Amino acid sequence: MGYNAKLRGNNTFDWQHGPYECLLNTVEACAIDAWPDLNEHFPFIYCVEKLVQERKYREWESCFKKLGLDPKPIDNCYTSEFGKELDLKYAAETNGLQPPHKYVPWVVVDGEPLYEFSSAIMHQAKHTIPII
Repeated sequence: MGYNAKLRGNNTFDWQHGPYECLLNTVEACAIDAWPDLNEHFPFIYCVEKLVQERKYREWESCFKKLGLDPKPIDNCYTSEFGKELDLKYAAETNGLQPPHKYVPWVVVDGEPLYEFSSAIMHQAKHTIPII
């Protein structure tokens, strides 16, 4: 997970796109933790991100029902201090990238950035992803 936020000195974030970006990044981090298998967490994250793209991000909880998932592990995580710890963990990973990331999404495979792939995604995203 990449983070496009500024970490302040008191371990809080200034998110580029506001409070829903903060909430949904935490929710997605919690999903990865709760369901470590890619086949389990990816459909949930895809569902949430699709709603963001459709400007329906406030309906993110509908993904639990659509996918037949128990919301309890995610609810317990994102409303707790553990959710913040996950955000800090992923922020540290993002900040530790070498070379440093230049934009989001910044795709890394085996420690190496995929510049052309990331650039193609950014070009497409500029025209399709709404600011929330």
